[in-house]
Amino acid sequence: MPSLIWAFVELLRRPDLARSLASEISRYSPSHGATYNVESLIELPLIGSITAETARLRMASIVTRVPKEHLQLDENWRVPKNTPILILSHDLSLNTTAWTKARPRTVKKPLTEYWAERFLMSNALQHKRTAAPSFSMNGLEHLNINAGNISHPFLGCDFAKAIQASTLAVLLNEFEPQLCDPDLFDAVVPPARDIAFGTTKPLEKIAIRIRKRSG
Repeated sequence: MPSLIWAFVELLRRPDLARSLASEISRYSPSHGATYNVESLIELPLIGSITAETARLRMASIVTRVPKEHLQLDENWRVPKNTPILILSHDLSLNTTAWTKARPRTVKKPLTEYWAERFLMSNALQHKRTAAPSFSMNGLEHLNINAGNISHPFLGCDFAKAIQASTLAVLLNEFEPQLCDPDLFDAVVPPARDIAFGTTKPLEKIAIRIRKRSG
Protein backbone atom coordinates (compact mmCIF):
# COMPACT_ATOMS: atom_id res chain seq x y z
CA MET A 1 0.00 0.00 0.00
CA PRO A 2 2.70 2.63 0.79
CA SER A 3 4.45 1.88 -2.51
CA LEU A 4 1.16 2.21 -4.40
CA ILE A 5 0.28 5.54 -2.78
CA TRP A 6 3.72 6.96 -3.51
CA ALA A 7 3.48 5.90 -7.16
CA PHE A 8 0.02 7.48 -7.40
CA VAL A 9 1.10 10.76 -5.84
CA GLU A 10 4.25 10.99 -7.94
CA LEU A 11 2.15 10.55 -11.08
CA LEU A 12 -0.14 13.37 -9.97
CA ARG A 13 2.88 15.65 -9.76
CA ARG A 14 3.17 15.25 -13.54
CA PRO A 15 -0.37 15.59 -14.96
CA ASP A 16 0.80 15.10 -18.56
CA LEU A 17 2.45 11.78 -17.66
CA ALA A 18 -0.62 10.69 -15.69
CA ARG A 19 -2.88 11.45 -18.66
CA SER A 20 -0.55 9.59 -21.02
CA LEU A 21 -0.55 6.52 -18.77
CA ALA A 22 -4.34 6.72 -18.37
CA SER A 23 -4.66 6.67 -22.16
CA GLU A 24 -2.54 3.52 -22.36
CA ILE A 25 -4.47 1.90 -19.52
CA SER A 26 -7.81 2.57 -21.22
CA ARG A 27 -6.95 -0.03 -23.86
CA TYR A 28 -7.14 -2.71 -21.17
CA SER A 29 -10.16 -1.34 -19.31
CA PRO A 30 -13.53 -3.12 -18.83
CA SER A 31 -14.96 -1.26 -21.83
CA HIS A 32 -12.80 -3.54 -23.96
CA GLY A 33 -13.59 -6.71 -22.05
CA ALA A 34 -15.22 -8.19 -18.96
CA THR A 35 -12.61 -6.78 -16.60
CA TYR A 36 -9.17 -5.18 -16.56
CA ASN A 37 -6.49 -7.13 -18.42
CA VAL A 38 -4.04 -7.21 -15.52
CA GLU A 39 -1.42 -9.25 -17.37
CA SER A 40 -1.22 -6.59 -20.09
CA LEU A 41 -1.16 -3.78 -17.51
CA ILE A 42 1.86 -5.30 -15.81
CA GLU A 43 3.65 -5.46 -19.17
CA LEU A 44 3.25 -1.73 -19.83
CA PRO A 45 6.82 -0.33 -19.81
CA LEU A 46 5.90 2.80 -17.85
CA ILE A 47 4.11 0.74 -15.19
CA GLY A 48 7.24 -1.38 -14.78
CA SER A 49 9.48 1.68 -14.55
CA ILE A 50 7.21 3.43 -12.03
CA THR A 51 7.12 0.32 -9.85
CA ALA A 52 10.91 -0.02 -9.92
CA GLU A 53 11.53 3.68 -9.31
CA THR A 54 9.12 3.79 -6.37
CA ALA A 55 10.84 0.77 -4.81
CA ARG A 56 14.26 2.33 -5.40
CA LEU A 57 13.64 5.75 -3.86
CA ARG A 58 10.60 5.52 -1.58
CA MET A 59 11.23 2.13 0.05
CA ALA A 60 14.26 1.34 2.21
CA SER A 61 15.27 -2.09 3.42
CA ILE A 62 18.06 -4.12 4.97
CA VAL A 63 19.02 -7.26 3.05
CA THR A 64 21.14 -10.14 4.33
CA ARG A 65 23.57 -11.87 2.00
CA VAL A 66 26.12 -14.67 2.52
CA PRO A 67 28.83 -14.55 -0.19
CA LYS A 68 29.96 -17.96 -1.39
CA GLU A 69 33.38 -16.54 -2.29
CA HIS A 70 35.62 -13.89 -0.73
CA LEU A 71 34.16 -10.46 -1.47
CA GLN A 72 36.79 -7.77 -2.10
CA LEU A 73 35.33 -4.39 -1.15
CA ASP A 74 38.42 -2.28 -1.93
CA GLU A 75 42.20 -2.50 -1.59
CA ASN A 76 41.96 -2.67 2.21
CA TRP A 77 38.74 -4.50 3.05
CA ARG A 78 37.53 -7.99 2.21
CA VAL A 79 34.57 -10.02 3.42
CA PRO A 80 35.50 -13.69 3.99
CA LYS A 81 33.29 -16.21 2.22
CA ASN A 82 30.28 -17.61 4.13
CA THR A 83 30.18 -14.47 6.29
CA PRO A 84 26.69 -12.95 6.70
CA ILE A 85 26.60 -9.28 5.68
CA LEU A 86 23.89 -6.62 5.88
CA ILE A 87 23.20 -4.34 2.93
CA LEU A 88 21.25 -1.08 3.19
CA SER A 89 19.20 -0.69 0.00
CA HIS A 90 19.63 3.09 -0.17
CA ASP A 91 23.41 2.77 -0.10
CA LEU A 92 23.02 1.04 -3.45
CA SER A 93 20.02 2.86 -4.89
CA LEU A 94 21.63 6.28 -4.35
CA ASN A 95 25.17 5.37 -5.46
CA THR A 96 25.65 7.61 -8.50
CA THR A 97 29.05 6.15 -9.41
CA ALA A 98 27.70 2.59 -9.53
CA TRP A 99 24.60 3.56 -11.54
CA THR A 100 26.67 5.55 -14.01
CA LYS A 101 28.89 2.54 -14.58
CA ALA A 102 25.95 0.16 -14.94
CA ARG A 103 23.81 2.33 -17.26
CA PRO A 104 24.74 6.01 -17.78
CA ARG A 105 21.25 7.05 -18.87
CA THR A 106 19.80 6.25 -15.43
CA VAL A 107 21.61 9.22 -13.87
CA LYS A 108 20.33 11.71 -16.45
CA LYS A 109 18.36 12.98 -13.48
CA PRO A 110 19.77 12.80 -9.91
CA LEU A 111 19.14 9.57 -8.01
CA THR A 112 17.76 11.62 -5.13
CA GLU A 113 14.97 12.76 -7.47
CA TYR A 114 11.94 10.65 -8.43
CA TRP A 115 12.03 9.98 -12.18
CA ALA A 116 9.27 7.71 -13.45
CA GLU A 117 11.07 6.95 -16.74
CA ARG A 118 14.42 5.97 -15.18
CA PHE A 119 14.12 2.30 -16.20
CA LEU A 120 12.91 2.85 -19.76
CA MET A 121 15.20 2.12 -22.71
CA SER A 122 14.80 3.47 -26.22
CA ASN A 123 14.34 0.88 -28.98
CA ALA A 124 15.87 2.42 -32.08
CA LEU A 125 14.96 0.77 -35.37
CA GLN A 126 16.50 1.10 -38.80
CA HIS A 127 16.20 4.25 -40.94
CA LYS A 128 16.11 6.40 -37.82
CA ARG A 129 12.64 5.24 -36.89
CA THR A 130 11.93 4.68 -33.20
CA ALA A 131 9.73 2.28 -31.34
CA ALA A 132 8.07 2.70 -27.99
CA PRO A 133 10.58 2.44 -25.12
CA SER A 134 10.83 -0.78 -23.15
CA PHE A 135 11.26 -1.43 -19.44
CA SER A 136 14.55 -3.03 -18.44
CA MET A 137 16.32 -3.88 -15.19
CA ASN A 138 19.27 -5.55 -16.92
CA GLY A 139 22.49 -4.73 -15.10
CA LEU A 140 20.64 -2.87 -12.35
CA GLU A 141 19.25 -5.74 -10.27
CA HIS A 142 22.05 -5.47 -7.69
CA LEU A 143 21.52 -1.71 -7.37
CA ASN A 144 17.73 -1.77 -6.95
CA ILE A 145 17.25 -4.72 -4.63
CA ASN A 146 13.82 -3.51 -3.48
CA ALA A 147 12.37 -4.03 -6.96
CA GLY A 148 12.28 -7.79 -6.45
CA ASN A 149 14.71 -10.57 -7.19
CA ILE A 150 14.49 -10.88 -10.97
CA SER A 151 16.40 -14.17 -11.16
CA HIS A 152 14.24 -15.86 -8.52
CA PRO A 153 10.73 -14.37 -8.73
CA PHE A 154 8.30 -15.32 -6.00
CA LEU A 155 4.54 -15.14 -5.68
CA GLY A 156 4.46 -12.28 -3.19
CA CYS A 157 6.49 -9.96 -5.41
CA ASP A 158 4.49 -10.73 -8.56
CA PHE A 159 1.19 -10.45 -6.69
CA ALA A 160 2.15 -7.08 -5.23
CA LYS A 161 3.06 -5.76 -8.69
CA ALA A 162 -0.28 -6.98 -10.07
CA ILE A 163 -2.18 -5.26 -7.25
CA GLN A 164 -0.29 -2.01 -7.78
CA ALA A 165 -0.79 -2.01 -11.57
CA SER A 166 -4.51 -2.82 -11.38
CA THR A 167 -5.18 -0.27 -8.61
CA LEU A 168 -3.37 2.46 -10.53
CA ALA A 169 -5.51 1.50 -13.53
CA VAL A 170 -8.73 1.98 -11.57
CA LEU A 171 -7.59 5.28 -10.03
CA LEU A 172 -6.46 6.80 -13.33
CA ASN A 173 -9.11 5.32 -15.62
CA GLU A 174 -12.24 5.72 -13.51
CA PHE A 175 -11.42 8.83 -11.49
CA GLU A 176 -10.02 12.33 -12.02
CA PRO A 177 -7.38 12.75 -9.29
CA GLN A 178 -5.53 15.99 -8.64
CA LEU A 179 -3.03 17.26 -6.08
CA CYS A 180 -4.62 20.13 -4.18
CA ASP A 181 -1.31 21.95 -3.64
CA PRO A 182 1.45 20.70 -5.99
CA ASP A 183 3.88 23.41 -4.85
CA LEU A 184 3.71 22.10 -1.29
CA PHE A 185 4.80 18.59 -2.22
CA ASP A 186 8.57 19.18 -2.48
CA ALA A 187 8.58 20.76 0.97
CA VAL A 188 6.95 17.78 2.68
CA VAL A 189 9.10 15.01 1.17
CA PRO A 190 12.01 14.16 3.50
CA PRO A 191 15.50 13.40 2.11
CA ALA A 192 15.83 9.79 0.95
CA ARG A 193 18.70 9.05 3.33
CA ASP A 194 16.75 10.04 6.44
CA ILE A 195 15.75 6.41 7.11
CA ALA A 196 17.76 3.19 6.95
CA PHE A 197 14.77 0.94 6.45
CA GLY A 198 11.01 1.25 6.13
CA THR A 199 8.79 3.58 4.13
CA THR A 200 9.57 7.21 3.47
CA LYS A 201 6.72 9.28 4.92
CA PRO A 202 5.76 12.88 4.08
CA LEU A 203 6.53 15.39 6.78
CA GLU A 204 2.93 16.61 6.57
CA LYS A 205 -0.36 15.37 5.12
CA ILE A 206 -0.84 15.63 1.35
CA ALA A 207 -4.31 16.57 0.11
CA ILE A 208 -5.64 14.90 -3.05
CA ARG A 209 -8.92 15.72 -4.80
CA ILE A 210 -10.60 12.70 -6.42
CA ARG A 211 -13.84 12.66 -8.35
CA LYS A 212 -15.60 10.04 -10.46
CA ARG A 213 -15.19 10.49 -14.20
CA SER A 214 -18.40 11.40 -16.00
CA GLY A 215 -19.86 9.39 -18.86
